Amino acid sequence: AKSNVDKPGTFASTPEAYGMYYQWNRKKGLSAADSDWDDNLPSEFCWESVNDPCPMGWRVPTTDELEVLLDDSKVAYVCVSQNGISGGRFTDKITNNVIFLPFAGIIHGYSGIRSSRNTKGLYWSSSEDDDSNNTRAMGLYLVSDFNHHMRVEKNYGLLIRCVADEK
Repeated sequence: AKSNVDKPGTFASTPEAYGMYYQWNRKKGLSAADSDWDDNLPSEFCWESVNDPCPMGWRVPTTDELEVLLDDSKVAYVCVSQNGISGGRFTDKITNNVIFLPFAGIIHGYSGIRSSRNTKGLYWSSSEDDDSNNTRAMGLYLVSDFNHHMRVEKNYGLLIRCVADEK
């Protein structure tokens, strides 16, 4: 998608707009100003379609789909400011297609405290972490000089960049 998920079922208005933060396998979006935080860990083993906040025809990406962005033989990554917003720009080396993912930071799972705005971007995958004892899921972690996938406690608030549902 060209922008992040905002309210469930909608995209943010621009690629630079942060959208809303989501806890893993929960459809309720939270803005940076919301204080209604649930520190309980989601217990499901997969992101259930009923809880997918992506608009119709889109879905939360898998870890494998996010990892395509990490293949520097196919995709170039650079930290940029786009319309005054810090983020990561990924450019496909063959097609020159570009996506921008803003550094909106995170909401910490147990405290509900927001941090790392303009310095880090964290995005959910729909894939659980196999080694997590059902407490963590996989996400994409972006900072100025590198990007990689990481394990995140499921009660953290991260952003979602949907992929087309080709079913």
